[in-house]
Amino acid sequence: MKNILFKYSLFLIFLFNAESSKILVFSPTISRSHMISNARIADTLASDGHNVTLLEVEFFEKIGELNASKVANTILVPGQFIDPKEFNTSMIAEMSFKNVYLPMDFLVGSIIQTTFNNACEKFLLVSEKLFDKLRNEKFDIIISEQLNSCGAGVGHLLNIPTNILVSSCPIQEHIASILGLSNPASYIPSLYYSNLPDKMSIYERTTNLFRQFAESPFVFVNVDEFLDFPRPIFSNIIYIGGLGMEEGKNTKINKNEDPINIEMSKGKKGVIFFSTGSVVKTTYMDENFRRNVLLTFSQLTDYHFIVKIENDDKFSLNFAKQFKNIFAISWAPQTFILKHPRLKLFITHGGYNSLMESARSGIPLISMGFFADQYRNGRVAERNGWGLPFDKRLLLNGNEEFKKAVLKVIENPSYLKSAKRIQKLVLNKPFSAEERLLRSIRFLEISGGKLPELLPESRNMSTIAFYNLDILILATISSILLIFIFWRFLKFLSGGYIVVNKIYSTFFNKKKEKENKKNE
Repeated sequence: MKNILFKYSLFLIFLFNAESSKILVFSPTISRSHMISNARIADTLASDGHNVTLLEVEFFEKIGELNASKVANTILVPGQFIDPKEFNTSMIAEMSFKNVYLPMDFLVGSIIQTTFNNACEKFLLVSEKLFDKLRNEKFDIIISEQLNSCGAGVGHLLNIPTNILVSSCPIQEHIASILGLSNPASYIPSLYYSNLPDKMSIYERTTNLFRQFAESPFVFVNVDEFLDFPRPIFSNIIYIGGLGMEEGKNTKINKNEDPINIEMSKGKKGVIFFSTGSVVKTTYMDENFRRNVLLTFSQLTDYHFIVKIENDDKFSLNFAKQFKNIFAISWAPQTFILKHPRLKLFITHGGYNSLMESARSGIPLISMGFFADQYRNGRVAERNGWGLPFDKRLLLNGNEEFKKAVLKVIENPSYLKSAKRIQKLVLNKPFSAEERLLRSIRFLEISGGKLPELLPESRNMSTIAFYNLDILILATISSILLIFIFWRFLKFLSGGYIVVNKIYSTFFNKKKEKENKKNE
């Protein structure tokens, strides 16, 4: 009997090892939302029996302040790899209020990428011992974000055979190009710093043209199809938006005496929630902007406002204290607030996690972007009728336009109706994000970590071949040549007609002269 149990145990061990992979999830601490997103992927795979290691490297957020992963093995790499003098969020806040978008957008984008590259190099130079340890783990798969190529470099140095790209936001233009994916600028707004809808004027399309990991068997896009502009995709691009997001209320807040529960019960017509996320602090925002936002809230006395304000933002905190219908808080349980039945509107910076949570809660939103994809995300909500983008620069000179925007969304029932429709679509798709992720990874194990059958030839095409420019040029030249030949032929016929006509006229005239002479 013991022998049978022993053999059965060996069989189970073999079966487990045969069906599980060693996976490294590379997660630089770009922001809390990105850290949470990567940790959800790691935990989902670890819960499915895979041996998953989450490698968190300190970029922006400090290591250890957020315990993002609950299941996966976690390796923390502390160290100030990004110099605050080189890049800081106060610069983003300041630049986001400038009037000139395009040059400023390119400048910020360039600074961000340069900062990421420098941080990656610093990390690689001081991590030799760590890399020796990780190399001995012999990982099968590395999963890394599209924001920077550092993850691909880590995978190469660790000799990891399969590199899977994950996008925490809609697919970037340069990534689409590497994958050979069509990215028509005429109706797909640029991801970064683009405040354009999908129906663009000639000027907007011209502007959009300027904003434009090939071997990855899968590209996981942490985006929901219903929360993006429709676009062409390939079979190996898997949408996993909403991964790890709980559907129920936040069970951590379940006491009636909790301050948030008390605040949610206030307001004659309900509650409105204002938050600009964790990256751009209210402290760094223009003082007129902060004053006019809070002034607007104070004038809408039928509603109670929960406003996320940093502890060191003394101006906003002191200004908010004047009004009974404004409750300031430095950290807010966003999921709980968004799912509360008394919430009427979410005013947000437009980060994708906030967009996703708002959609899954069926709450209309007003989006005022600060950088990256935030402008674009607001346009996505506008496109499907459950949100309204707002130019925050208007708040530098008054609050009337902002007040109109708030009243428009909360008083027009179409916004709530559209938000509930989006919620229903997002929550009732045929396959959940977890199912898509796990089934794809399991399938990858069967395929040996490679899927060349799904990789399009467009990855290797030149721009001329990709857009059939050679055929168009040939067709144009041929058409011009045919027109020229036809024109010459007509000219030839015309010239021949003139000669024949002259001969005929000469002959006819001579004949007529002879007849006239005979008659005389």
